Amino acid sequence: MKKNNKIDNILIRRKLLLELKKAGVKRVNKDAIIMLDRYVKENLNKLINVLAEELTIKGKKTLKKEDIAELIKKVKKEESYWEI
Repeated sequence: MKKNNKIDNILIRRKLLLELKKAGVKRVNKDAIIMLDRYVKENLNKLINVLAEELTIKGKKTLKKEDIAELIKKVKKEESYWEI
């Protein structure tokens, strides 16, 4: 059975559009939404891969809230090194 990616993409784009509207953006170009959607997916995939790697290193099978909190702390720490 194939998963319908088109429906998923539409739902994700709607959520992005709603978040932009909440932030005060009144109008959004279709191409801008598509580009933002791709960026979010790429970064989400990177985070998921890092989480999966961390779990295998630790020998765990279940992803927990604490694991995500650790990853967020690491990312924030790395971002602070980037700032000048």
